[in-house]
Amino acid sequence: SSGNDFIGVDSLSQAEEEKELSDIRYDGNMDLAGVTNVNYLGNSLKLTNSLILSRNTSGRNQDVNFIDGVSTDTESQIDKYEDNRISFTTNLKGKAGTYGTYALGYNAVYYNQGVSREISTRVSLPVISNATVRAQEWLIQPFANYTGFWGKRLKYQGGIQFSHWSGNRVLAAEPRLSLEY
Repeated sequence: SSGNDFIGVDSLSQAEEEKELSDIRYDGNMDLAGVTNVNYLGNSLKLTNSLILSRNTSGRNQDVNFIDGVSTDTESQIDKYEDNRISFTTNLKGKAGTYGTYALGYNAVYYNQGVSREISTRVSLPVISNATVRAQEWLIQPFANYTGFWGKRLKYQGGIQFSHWSGNRVLAAEPRLSLEY
């Protein structure tokens, strides 16, 4: 958890930028928990499963000061952001022949995110604007990778990963190829 306070000035002559006329408070918090299970299936297979829960919240409160003794129309603005995720990963690694290895698995992430903004004034109704947007979707990523060697110094890797976003139903193939000497 963290936070920062910026105390604004009360006079236009003291401010170099408009934001210096406001008192602004930033807050942020992150929580994270996870567990991993590893199983060896014989001499050449390793199965890893992981579950991760995360939460990230942040906020910004801005109160506009009286400027040179005169009240401004906008009293405060409150912005909030929240990002909650549940992540699952399964990875099966094994040997392929004398010099090669492979990995098969998937990543699945559930996103639950939201942003909101509230603006209130001194002269109007207590709240003149309030907006909240939330999004919830899955990202599913199955993958297959192979790593091998040509000789003693040349390592090659190839594979493919698919990414599927449930919110907009986009499916993308992401091939991978690398050489290392």
